[in-house]
Amino acid sequence: MKTCSLFLLSGLMVLPTASSPDLPTGANAIGPTEVLISSSNLNTLVLSADRETLSIGPGPRLSDVYEFLQGSGLAVVGARIGPVGVPGLLLSGGVSFYSYEYGLASTNGNIKGYECILADGRIIELTATNEYSDLFWALQGGGNSFCLVTRIDLRTLRAPSTMFGAPSYGGSEVKNEFMDAVYNFVTSGHEDQKGAIIPVVQYAVGTAGPAYSSTLFYNGNSSTPEIVKGFLGDTITPLNSSTTLLPFSLGQYSKQVRPPFEEGGQSYGLRQRFHLLPIMAKREAMQLVHDSYFEAAQLQFRDVEKGVIGMAFNPITTQLLAASNKRPGSLQGLDQQPASWIEQTYSWKNAADDAVVDEFIQNFNTDMLRRLKIMNATGSFYYLNEADVDQPVFQNYPATNLQRLEEIRCKYDPERVCTELMPGGFKVADV
Repeated sequence: MKTCSLFLLSGLMVLPTASSPDLPTGANAIGPTEVLISSSNLNTLVLSADRETLSIGPGPRLSDVYEFLQGSGLAVVGARIGPVGVPGLLLSGGVSFYSYEYGLASTNGNIKGYECILADGRIIELTATNEYSDLFWALQGGGNSFCLVTRIDLRTLRAPSTMFGAPSYGGSEVKNEFMDAVYNFVTSGHEDQKGAIIPVVQYAVGTAGPAYSSTLFYNGNSSTPEIVKGFLGDTITPLNSSTTLLPFSLGQYSKQVRPPFEEGGQSYGLRQRFHLLPIMAKREAMQLVHDSYFEAAQLQFRDVEKGVIGMAFNPITTQLLAASNKRPGSLQGLDQQPASWIEQTYSWKNAADDAVVDEFIQNFNTDMLRRLKIMNATGSFYYLNEADVDQPVFQNYPATNLQRLEEIRCKYDPERVCTELMPGGFKVADV
């Protein structure tokens, strides 16, 4: 049995970097009794001889993974945005362009194994069938309450050709057509599981109003797949003549979307926050959320310097849900009804505006949940990767699964090292 003196039960605080699901506030100010462990150099990227398994350390971002697989005809179920870290995504669930076919990244056999370091220093290998199968189960969406992951083995998928599009549509004059296209995908996206979309509405302070755009993906070689035609002119017409998809690899795509998050990019150095609003697939509910959000934001954010707020109406189709629940014992226990996990995004420059953002998030979401409840349109699942720090994530897991998660945490970390000394993320013990 290999061991590691990584965790010392002496009050030291362990702050793993590079891919932690949520780096805690103030983590850049490490005190004299705290240890910052950077996983940046744990950058394993190894494709097995049979090309069926990709082993990844905690250091690489998903963009590194996609670039590594460039030209191989292979893919993995990973993040849609390249800068996302690997363990952070996979410990929390993980929505992928491939999720509409293969489920959340942590489900349906997408993960084949882990290497991790337990709180007592043991280095162990986990699979679904070995002696640590209970811990393997817990890591597939249970967050970072159990161990420090040092390698993840993912199954590879055959993906010789992928197609992308990035249409923009204009301003508020197209809002109804845009929401029609989103709703149609949510309710009919199961008809072709190889298609995926990221529909985004964004408002920047000082501009005339919200702007509408989408990222379109297809796992195949069709330039006009029926499943995304609503975003290519059938329901809403692009401004930039983007009426077809173009051959584009995930490696190429991730290179294009990474610069805004790097030094010198438009999002680099800004204060950021995310908040999730899950709703059922009801057209009138989607419109209510959209209209109320941007009407209020344009008033309350008008003096926020470099303020940018947005909504991504992430479509959760019945096929995504079925694939995620396909294997017995699925941890999240997702409802089979189509939904939209609406990700609210906030970025701004100055700490002086924190209170404005906090107040807006609190007031808007409290009021919206009340109104959605009247419409019987509230969703119950809070996706870890996009939920805010105070949202009820584990509380909406099946009760038996939540109890089992806590039992597994107690078994492998009875001293609560990963709960107390490794801050950040949602902790099972805090429910």
